[in-house]
Amino acid sequence: MRAEASTDHRAVMLSEAEIVVNEVHLYSVPLPSTFFTSGGELTISIALAYDPPVRGTRLDYLANVMGCQAYRGASLEAVQRAYAQLEVQPVTGVEPVESPVELESFRLNMQPSNLDRSRGSHHFCTQSRRQKLNEDRGRELIIAIRNINRWDPPGARQGYSLAVALERDEDHAELYSELALQLETLVEAEIEATLEAEAGQLSNPPTMGALVRQRTRRRGPQRSEDTRRRPSAARLLI
Repeated sequence: MRAEASTDHRAVMLSEAEIVVNEVHLYSVPLPSTFFTSGGELTISIALAYDPPVRGTRLDYLANVMGCQAYRGASLEAVQRAYAQLEVQPVTGVEPVESPVELESFRLNMQPSNLDRSRGSHHFCTQSRRQKLNEDRGRELIIAIRNINRWDPPGARQGYSLAVALERDEDHAELYSELALQLETLVEAEIEATLEAEAGQLSNPPTMGALVRQRTRRRGPQRSEDTRRRPSAARLLI
């Protein structure tokens, strides 16, 4: 059951959410310190699963399509601005959900390609490397989940599951405990911000959270001994 489990050297982070058609969700994912040390192998994997309404009689049989991209070196605010400026274009056939041109230099080159993984409602992509990450590009990933409507009613909501796995070879430092601690800190900060917003101290309460913030409130990254209630996207991480 490796696809559904975290270990000391592998952390699987999960999120289940709903997105309004033609909108974008952004997630900030912290990277562990061991990704910035030399030698060995590191792997980043992302899986997205959703279940749109379908009509077998239409060429564009999916009511809406979704795509995911990962960026490194661009701030959350920069990614937000770039996606806010994108115009919604009709998508037919197997055209991929596009990424903003101005973010191209920050986009992770993950495999399969964006076109190949856009052919259905279950997406998986991964990147493995033997070179350490450059700290000059920051210590977080920004993951963008974008929805484009085809024929769903305006304002329709699409549920989805997102899974991110960060893995390091066992000859290097463990990463699970470090990420669990970081995510717990993020949860505390988010709860405090929410309470301040409810008290009227924030005019613009935060709307985009870090991956697993919602999940961490209940149980955090999952270890192998707990395999209950996994989002379907996690099963694509093989």
